Amino acid sequence: MPKTTFFNLSKEKQERIFKAAVGVFSNTPLREAKVSEIIKQADISRGAFYKYFENVDDLFQWTYQQIKVDAHNLIFTALENTKGDLFLALEMFFLDFLKSVDSSHYQGYFKVMMLNGEVELDQQVLATPPNGETQEVGIQKQFFTLINTRDLKLTNGREYQELVNFIMDIMHQLIKQHLIMHQPSEKTKAQFRQRLLWIENGVKK
Repeated sequence: MPKTTFFNLSKEKQERIFKAAVGVFSNTPLREAKVSEIIKQADISRGAFYKYFENVDDLFQWTYQQIKVDAHNLIFTALENTKGDLFLALEMFFLDFLKSVDSSHYQGYFKVMMLNGEVELDQQVLATPPNGETQEVGIQKQFFTLINTRDLKLTNGREYQELVNFIMDIMHQLIKQHLIMHQPSEKTKAQFRQRLLWIENGVKK
């Protein structure tokens, strides 16, 4: 994560660095990204870069976390709008996320990230805030608090987590297929709906 000096910067300068990072990582895999290109686009010195970040990997992880916040807000909004209906909310989330990927300047970023297997950073442990709870744990708690569990045949938190992870894996695969193979959005949406129905209702007669 960024050093304290970065968070002391003005919002305008933080945003400039963020946009520069998105621009570089949208065209270059993490392993090939260079500080020289980042500082050129951000209009900062090399010395300043290392005052704010340990290295390029540090900047990449922070950038990814900023983009992930948008996805978290989408799923929380979907759960609230569907009164906790997990499957309806996940479908709504997927459709909104797919639309966001297609229409935003993050499309190139996601494509490069998935092509190069950099999505694995999603699983890294984040820094622990003063309250002793990681950001990721806090997000998970909020997510599961919003789910209406009455109609689900799950008995404990581990089962809920595994189900959500399973569905998220399906989402990642379909998004990757959509971006890399230039698959039409309508086909991708239909594939996700079909997979959700298989999970929700089963396939055995």
